[in-house]
Amino acid sequence: MPRTGRPKGQSATELHAFRLPKDLVTRMDAYAERLRKEAPWSNATRADAARALLTYALDQLDAQGRPRKGC
Repeated sequence: MPRTGRPKGQSATELHAFRLPKDLVTRMDAYAERLRKEAPWSNATRADAARALLTYALDQLDAQGRPRKGC
């Protein structure tokens, strides 16, 4: 019998819930829409946008060799 449900991604993920200001969520949604327009087959979600933006920001900080605030 075939398995149902969402296929596993490249690595294990964890669910994290936190509050964000409404204007930040609006900006993330706009970025997700931009991703969908650039790659219509991807069907990017808010979670995809959040992962992409967090990864980009952390990579930029690491490349600059600057310590991350709040860590």
